[in-house]
Amino acid sequence: MKSFVIITILSSIAILAFAVMLSFQNTAPSYSENDSNRPNAEILENKYDFGKITVKDVKEKDFLIKNIGKSDLIINKVVTSCDCAYAYIIDAQGEKSPRFSMGSPSKWQINISPNESVTLKTIYEPAIMPVSGLVNRTITVSTNDPLQPKLDFQLTAEVSK
Repeated sequence: MKSFVIITILSSIAILAFAVMLSFQNTAPSYSENDSNRPNAEILENKYDFGKITVKDVKEKDFLIKNIGKSDLIINKVVTSCDCAYAYIIDAQGEKSPRFSMGSPSKWQINISPNESVTLKTIYEPAIMPVSGLVNRTITVSTNDPLQPKLDFQLTAEVSK
């Protein structure tokens, strides 16, 4: 009888702890494609060619992400196709996110109010993964915009040793 009570209490505690953990997860409100109040990500440029560079060069390119919708645009994940390319999100006040790269699981997110913008600062550092020739790298930004849940930014360069 005692062991039954102890097992019941421990099971109840485990279930309660799991429920509390789920309630603290970062969840973004979801919108339908036809919702006039949805967030709307606008990017004017999503590709950049650094041209001819050497493996020792470090190149940067900033891209602007603007919310032209009526609800907060939430960026909740940023990943790159290689650790040699990494990125930061910089908000309107100049606050910089953690560094995002290829294997960057993160609980970090940012809410972008309607008519506000953030900067996606991308950095390509070929020496981290030294290859030569034509190189393509992608930075993928995940959002709560139902029409653009993923924004891809392409960096290209012709790398020589």
